[in-house]
Amino acid sequence: MFEKEKGFMYHYMKVFYHSALTYSMVDISTRTNVELSMMIVLIVLSAIINAIVFGQFSILTEELKADSNEFLDKLNLVNSVMASENLPIDLKFEVRDHILKTHSLRKL
Repeated sequence: MFEKEKGFMYHYMKVFYHSALTYSMVDISTRTNVELSMMIVLIVLSAIINAIVFGQFSILTEELKADSNEFLDKLNLVNSVMASENLPIDLKFEVRDHILKTHSLRKL
């Protein structure tokens, strides 16, 4: 199974390399220690870059949700004030329409 003349670290790196390739679903075999070392470095770097990209995407989606929730809270406050003041329905629609238009223009 393992070649006796090669050291433990070589076999450890080889197993790590093949497990990373299995995870990434790529089938590339190395022939020399230099190729093995370079591929391990590239796999680790690509995993780090992948984590950074997904982390940034997650942060951006959370910021969008926070902005949307803040706007909805303000809109709910305006609706409750208008309901407590017993404003006419036409005026309520105009106020809501104005708020929605100014909000959408601010995002442009």
